[in-house]
Amino acid sequence: MVLPRVDTPNDHGSGCSFAAATAARLALGDDPLDAVRAAKDFVHRGLLGARTWRLGGGHGPIDAFGWDG
Repeated sequence: MVLPRVDTPNDHGSGCSFAAATAARLALGDDPLDAVRAAKDFVHRGLLGARTWRLGGGHGPIDAFGWDG
């Protein structure tokens, strides 16, 4: 599954979120490939949701709760 790049400085926590989402899906019984695909989609939606946020300086967080998604 190829998803378009999200141009945003708000990518803080994307790796940890990906790992946690993968582990959560595995715990729910997904096979590994489906778990990784779901985690990738989750992080991508988080990046999309946070793409326009302007929070202080540096890299901001992803939108893990779907507030802007």
